[in-house]
Amino acid sequence: MNIKIQDLKILPNFLCNRIKNVPFILAHSLTYKCNLKCKICEFYKKNNKNELKLDEIFKMLDDAKKMGMVYYIITGGEPLLNDNLAEIVEYAKKLGFRTSIITNGILLKDRIKEIRKFIDVITVSIDGPNHIHNKIRNSNIAFKKAIEGLIEAKKNGIKVKIASTICKININYIKQIAGLAKKNSVPVIFQPMLGYSKHLKKIELNNFELIKYVKEVYWLKKNKYPVINSSYALLSILNHKPFYKCYFPNHTISIDPEGNVIECLNSTNLNIKYMSFRDIFKSEIYKKFLKKSKSCKHFCRLNCATEFNGIYTFKYSELLHFLIS
Repeated sequence: MNIKIQDLKILPNFLCNRIKNVPFILAHSLTYKCNLKCKICEFYKKNNKNELKLDEIFKMLDDAKKMGMVYYIITGGEPLLNDNLAEIVEYAKKLGFRTSIITNGILLKDRIKEIRKFIDVITVSIDGPNHIHNKIRNSNIAFKKAIEGLIEAKKNGIKVKIASTICKININYIKQIAGLAKKNSVPVIFQPMLGYSKHLKKIELNNFELIKYVKEVYWLKKNKYPVINSSYALLSILNHKPFYKCYFPNHTISIDPEGNVIECLNSTNLNIKYMSFRDIFKSEIYKKFLKKSKSCKHFCRLNCATEFNGIYTFKYSELLHFLIS
């Protein structure tokens, strides 16, 4: 059982924030800029005109620390495109955050030495073997760069994970993705793609494909592949019962590049440049978000809902699984 002391140290914060009904995870889309135009994502099309300045990000982190948040997850777009990334993660680390970056890996090998001292976990997105990953990513070099970055991050002593988004294009390559993770001695977490636009709906898994996906991921997990999806979440999807109330806004506050609070995939007019986190959590807009999430009937199957449900509702096995993975 691979649980580090620093992982156990977050438990008091988690329990305290759970009681106060305050998120313990700060997820920050640092930018929507990206060096790829993937078939499974349309964030690169979004506006990037007014991204948070460095001092505004520092202020946000200070405020998050005061509220007892312990995880700082940086997403994108592609966060490694931000020139100030090293300063940001260094500042977060000095405040005591557990830091994590989700990246396509294109720039990881080149920038790893800048950030290695300040990052706890790097998640590299890999969606298939060479030809499938490159097809999804619309790039001839995406797979090569992702693997090179993953290997380099491991060499620098950073915990690395693979995240794989499953759609119609790669539904038949799940075992190969898990095999790739096994070959490189890193864990992998799978997630079905959410079709949040007309284009993405065309490649979203249908119900038959979803069941096939869950069965295969569950089988791989039971047969010693390094799959870190929880059995609890997988079996609940397989049984197709909305086993959970969505607690996403209870455990995570998500901030877009301009500082707006994100309600699922949509930005709100709550902005950390003009409001403290305390005021945001007290606002009617956020309270409505909490209420709406718990009664959500969409059953989106995204990991932010499914994987965290067991943790937030104090299921021992899921909390243990979270600390390990």
